[in-house]
Amino acid sequence: MSARKTPNRASSDDPDDIVAAVRKIIADLPAATGLHRAIQEGEQIADIVDPLGLPPEIIAAARIYPLCREKFIDNNYLINNNLPSISRLVLGLEQLNQFSLPENWQPGEALAVRQSEALRKMLLAIVSDVRLVLVRIAEQLYRLRQARNAPRAIQQALAQETREIYAALANRLGVWQLKWELEDFAFRYLDPDTYSGIAKALKEKRGEREEFRPYGMEHGIKIFDDPKGLTKKFPESMATLRERMGLNDDDLLLLATLVDHPKGPKPEESTLLAVGGLRMHAAQKLKDKHGLLDPKTFQFLWVTEFPMFEWDENEQRWFAAHHPFTSPHEDDFDKLESHPHEVRSRAYDLVLNGVDLGSCSIRIHRRDIQSQVFQALGFSEEDAHHRFGFFLDALEYGTPPHGGFASGIDPRTEVNYIPTK
Repeated sequence: MSARKTPNRASSDDPDDIVAAVRKIIADLPAATGLHRAIQEGEQIADIVDPLGLPPEIIAAARIYPLCREKFIDNNYLINNNLPSISRLVLGLEQLNQFSLPENWQPGEALAVRQSEALRKMLLAIVSDVRLVLVRIAEQLYRLRQARNAPRAIQQALAQETREIYAALANRLGVWQLKWELEDFAFRYLDPDTYSGIAKALKEKRGEREEFRPYGMEHGIKIFDDPKGLTKKFPESMATLRERMGLNDDDLLLLATLVDHPKGPKPEESTLLAVGGLRMHAAQKLKDKHGLLDPKTFQFLWVTEFPMFEWDENEQRWFAAHHPFTSPHEDDFDKLESHPHEVRSRAYDLVLNGVDLGSCSIRIHRRDIQSQVFQALGFSEEDAHHRFGFFLDALEYGTPPHGGFASGIDPRTEVNYIPTK
């Protein structure tokens, strides 16, 4: 069925006029069987190509082509309505649609690499405007979306054609989003059992990742739980991260940062504390499913080289992380006054399954070092002598290096109780 000829209209090269004319032609078509479906197809194909930034006349041709293919409109009608550019584009799309798999192709049969490449080159060679290939790719994607409930043979034919020709073309033309969706449908239709298994596993992993977001919102941290998406945006950085952490494909990777800008001389400390809490929260959430935090397994750990000082944002000064008589690391003596946030201490903890069994430190045995520690903590020389003069004087008499270890009954009781919880 072809639309009636209408009197010639004034020609215009304005893309907006062309688009308006195409829309009016579609709106003026008389009702007919299948017309609504063809209009919907054109609208959906146009919606697929619209984000690609194509000119309005290309999108208009995408919109009207299904109506021409189904004989609701012919090319003479477009020419008589002074739309020769749209007519030429529609003819180009008709040429592209003549390409398909060889007639002797059987479902499940893959084409040779050279044969597939030859088909793609021929398709690019015959088209008058390479942008029409993008429309044809969008049309293929539309057909795949519509084939969800189609017979298996139709699904396989579409999927094979997609994998051999159109997904590769989308990759060559750099339309990655279309390529990924084309490949996804092709995999789904060609190997539905494997696809379903992978989709189920991915859904479970996605659910695991997303359940950490409420924790992040509650604790003021933003969680990036889609490493694949980050890999697409930052491939080199993510490759370096995976190498440094020794990550496997089935590992859970959560990246997090503070929502508000951290304050103080050690801003990284706030972030580390936050992501440390997230790590423990993740372990608690996943322990039953993945066998984490087994109470029957005892893991001991020595923690050394604690920070010497902690910054108090409210009082705007340093406090001793352990106590003010803990010895700084010998390599950090020269940083006590200039860079206190970089000074490590000689404190140590013994930890069992995350529980602190006991801790102590190597003490300061030199008066000059003890005076520098007091100065870093904000004590004036007079104040330090008034409060700790007896101690400072005692250090003048050759106090030997000394340290110790203190264990309490409460941590041991807690560890003994863990297996019975």
